[in-house]
Amino acid sequence: MKIIYKTLTILAATMLFVTCQRDRGGSITGVVVDRVTGDPIPIANVRLFPGEESRSTNNVGFFQFENLASGVYTLFVSSAGYRDDTIERIIVAGNSVERNIAMERLPAIVTVDRTTLDFGSEAGITQLSFSLVNSSGEDLEWWIATTTPWIVSINPNNGVIQHGRTQSVQVTIDRNMLNYDNNTTVLNIISDNGRSEITLNAYRPDTQIRVLTRQPNSLGSTTAHISVEISTADGSPFSERVPTDVWLLISTNSDPTSGGERWNLEIPADAGSRQSISPWTMVSGLTPGTVFHMQAFATNGIGTRSGGIVSFTTTGTPPQ
Repeated sequence: MKIIYKTLTILAATMLFVTCQRDRGGSITGVVVDRVTGDPIPIANVRLFPGEESRSTNNVGFFQFENLASGVYTLFVSSAGYRDDTIERIIVAGNSVERNIAMERLPAIVTVDRTTLDFGSEAGITQLSFSLVNSSGEDLEWWIATTTPWIVSINPNNGVIQHGRTQSVQVTIDRNMLNYDNNTTVLNIISDNGRSEITLNAYRPDTQIRVLTRQPNSLGSTTAHISVEISTADGSPFSERVPTDVWLLISTNSDPTSGGERWNLEIPADAGSRQSISPWTMVSGLTPGTVFHMQAFATNGIGTRSGGIVSFTTTGTPPQ
């Protein structure tokens, strides 16, 4: 009877021990190290799925997940300067499982603190800055080269960034060199082991005026009465878009901008309240019987627009 009692007692104690072990759950432990050097990686982020728990490694790269229910788990590991790593199908069944992780270091390159530098459309914004970042474990040489005509300067455009440091870079643009509407270019920041990119955007608003170079109203042997039509693109009054300067270039060259003589046209005083104007001038001193080419231009607070090239021939007999 005593033997039976002892046997039952041992069996009960064993069952209690197993139950306690099951209630206590399993665990996953490990150390995160550099794959090449074997050095521990502190402050690496280790995430557990399912459960979505996360741990940061300590100063010797150690991490631990405790009280885990039986199941199949996955670890996701990330750390600055290293490729992300994944450890799948870790089976836990009330036991302690060890998984050490050797991470691969990323190539040491200079990175950028943003993807885009946007100068927008405001005329006064011609300088913006971004920062280069060296998050690697070594000093890096870098340089930037560009042939974009509207970028005036990049300061500095080369140098060495110490590991763990940043470098501010200032970009200056010339808005007069922008095309109308959107302008986009990509800067390549080249460093020892690769390159990074940043996109630059700048917008030049349309002058919102239209310029029409007209045929002369009347022609003589040495004179021409010429008018130009300036109008708004949307049919509304000029208001703040009113032209401040209107002129003609006239030349015997097919391209009037090449050595053409300038003739200024007077802008009506009430132009701001109108949606179109037709300033005119009497051109004199022309050569009889000669073909001339002319082009009209108008400038307002936003920019300059030009009309097409128009040709005309003065009356009379050309000089011998």
